[in-house]
Amino acid sequence: MHEWHCHHINPYHLSKDDSYSNLVVIHKTIHQLVHLKDKVKIEALLQSLKLTSRQKEKVNKLRLRCQNEII
Repeated sequence: MHEWHCHHINPYHLSKDDSYSNLVVIHKTIHQLVHLKDKVKIEALLQSLKLTSRQKEKVNKLRLRCQNEII
């Protein structure tokens, strides 16, 4: 179960929303990808994950909510 993380869709520090409707369970590697800012590390993860365009769109939606750039 250590491979899965609970992620706030709208970051808690911005919304103070800890409700279930603001939470999503995602794989720990995807969670890292949502929060990473280092472009080299992002690229390395993207190469290892080989996400489809639809999966990347979902990651980018979460990244934007966290005020991170799309990848």
